[in-house]
Amino acid sequence: MAKTLAELQQMLDALDAAMPGFLQQHSLEEDFWAAFSGVVDEIDGATAPDDFGWVLIQVDIILKRYGILKRSGDSAVADATKLDPQDLEGLAWVAEGMASLVPEATAGHLIMAGLVRQTDSTIEGHLALELTSAGLALIRSSDQ
Repeated sequence: MAKTLAELQQMLDALDAAMPGFLQQHSLEEDFWAAFSGVVDEIDGATAPDDFGWVLIQVDIILKRYGILKRSGDSAVADATKLDPQDLEGLAWVAEGMASLVPEATAGHLIMAGLVRQTDSTIEGHLALELTSAGLALIRSSDQ
């Protein structure tokens, strides 16, 4: 059963508080990502579909707080294979300057895949998104 936003926030707060020790315990990058993914999978499993994008954004914020941007060994193209058609449509909307049309869940998927990033501003209550270099490369490769 899906947890409430308050319960999800508690799980995210616990993850955030555990990060210093977590990073110390898992000093090898591949060990860190294997363990971190397990924790995030538990949170994802407790998340309702409507809250998924919000959770992904919160996880991204936690990673950035500790200086972790994304897995250095992952390619955006590999991550893009995990995206569904709605995510790819959202990526196209960002590329066309229509990021305000992108649903929050889709934005979360694209952020975690490293294809877009959230800017500091918001547009009429929507996330302001821009393509990363990986997102731009994916858009360019799909145009060919």
